[in-house]
Amino acid sequence: MMNANILIVGSGAAGLNAALTLAKKGCGCLLVSESPSERAQSNMAEGGINAALDNCGEGDSPELHAADTIKAGRNIASPAAVNGLCNAAPRIIEELSAMGMPFDHTADGKVAQRAFGGQSRKRTCYCGSETGLILMHTLITMARKYEAQGLIRRETGLLFLRVLTDDKGICGALFADKYTGKICRITTRAVIMCTGGLNGLFGIATGSVLNSGTAAASLFTSGVEFSNLEFIQFHPTTSPLKGKSMLISEAARGEGGILYTLENGQRIRFMQGFEKGDLSPRDVISIEEQKIIDKGGDIYLDLTALDGDIIDSRLGSLRESCKMFLGIDMKTAPLPVRPGIHYFMGGVRTDSSHRASIDGLFAAGEAACIYHGANRLGGNSLLGALYGGECAAYAALSADREETEITATSESVDIYEVKAAAQQDEDIRRQLCRLGVIRTPEVIADVQEKLSCIEEQARGKEYLHSRCLLAMAIAESISQRRESRGAHLRTDFPDTLPEYRKTSTVYYDGVIKHRFDEVGE
Repeated sequence: MMNANILIVGSGAAGLNAALTLAKKGCGCLLVSESPSERAQSNMAEGGINAALDNCGEGDSPELHAADTIKAGRNIASPAAVNGLCNAAPRIIEELSAMGMPFDHTADGKVAQRAFGGQSRKRTCYCGSETGLILMHTLITMARKYEAQGLIRRETGLLFLRVLTDDKGICGALFADKYTGKICRITTRAVIMCTGGLNGLFGIATGSVLNSGTAAASLFTSGVEFSNLEFIQFHPTTSPLKGKSMLISEAARGEGGILYTLENGQRIRFMQGFEKGDLSPRDVISIEEQKIIDKGGDIYLDLTALDGDIIDSRLGSLRESCKMFLGIDMKTAPLPVRPGIHYFMGGVRTDSSHRASIDGLFAAGEAACIYHGANRLGGNSLLGALYGGECAAYAALSADREETEITATSESVDIYEVKAAAQQDEDIRRQLCRLGVIRTPEVIADVQEKLSCIEEQARGKEYLHSRCLLAMAIAESISQRRESRGAHLRTDFPDTLPEYRKTSTVYYDGVIKHRFDEVGE
């Protein structure tokens, strides 16, 4: 048995910053994950972290940052939550710098900032093209300080099974040792879910294959409300690999890379007619790319005109990755790219304090739905994870519970069944991946019908069945939003309609139910 006041599930940027926030307040916490922080998806974030420092002298401000975020999200993100995020960003960069995070700097000693898609100013702070990796090293180092003081305890090798509830709401969670199957029962004042996006539910995505979606599926079948599941961000510059997509960071376009297609052997820069050109919001570029691909065309990202020193100093690791996995040197040849599943704007429905729909439960990072609306602004993911983890931690401190304890039980679970559920759902993944950049009514209806058949066959297989129900909730959310907005484009409802300027919410109480809620203030 060991004591820890608050339980955090997931050890990426959101989970680590939640733990650090609690530790600084003198509150002990337990950080539980299947794999160590060094393998969390946050390590894979390349481009940077947004903050309106105005180090480029362009007159940037948190208000402009918030306006860009709301605009990119097509006006369905909570203004209050977004304002909180953007106002906190400069402080967060300052705190990371104080922790020793080595951001790139300008000649006059300021934190360097680059252009990013959908933004009106250069405000993305970065560490070359390895921002996420260096951020995680910084957070892990700081966490070790508080581990030595007994305020943070990290446990790996534990698979999340389900939350525990009592008459007050969430009171803990069940985990299974991924090697032995032995069940561990944790009772706690509060649970903060920081388990990332739904990559594993779709299979082929840019994110970590460790983000299986099993935790989200379990929460959904436990009655936790989810929102905006129809909004799935396709990144416009990815390259397919076997069973995965490789991300070509937006930093490449931020430094001057250009997109083009070929028509009759001639280069056509197809984004030039748009306000922000090759740095337009991701949904805008992905839709234009998909139109070209549907006509049999190909898309290329060209960086050969960039100064070689810029590539080496700011995009060096990206260049090496492209050489290793694609066999292409971006200094000398263009990169073939296409839209790929990258980020999930939808997730656990939370308020601006990151409280979920069941008392005692909180969510942060990509696991939560709060800041991004219908389309995430590039450079806001790590910021959302850091700020969200902080907000969730502060809110969890007010949870009305007494003791926390962790006990081993005599129970065990078939680990093969838990892990195999994420591998056996090929039929689910195949159907979800049909709901791509451009959605037709015929495909939506057919996917719903086929998922319904899969769900019937999965009954009695707990973990597979829960994944199927969450997949059905995604398809239902897509079906119910009868408009086009941000990352959700329907051929039968091509207009953005004022009556759908709302948050979609879906939940399960024996059947899947859907509703639209007003956008928070």
